Amino acid sequence: MSALIVGGDNIEAIKGELQAQGIEHFTHWTGRKHGDKNHVIPRDTELVVVLVNFVSHSLSTKVKKEARRMHLPVVYSKNSRHSFAAGNVVH
Repeated sequence: MSALIVGGDNIEAIKGELQAQGIEHFTHWTGRKHGDKNHVIPRDTELVVVLVNFVSHSLSTKVKKEARRMHLPVVYSKNSRHSFAAGNVVH
């Protein structure tokens, strides 16, 4: 399984929690660069995680619309591994 993580600088703890739930590949957009708004969600993505503390409203809206168009689940969270520790992200 592959996930796109949007936002945050240090995502190692979140990646660890998601790996424990079966996600093996990650793409990460920090959301800090102006060009991040021009990225396209990779085709092999099966889950989108938006770290709301670190993403502009316009980037969040763009990702939400594109994920909806691709029929992908989107998880909105703070940059906290506790948000993912319950194991409820991947079904």
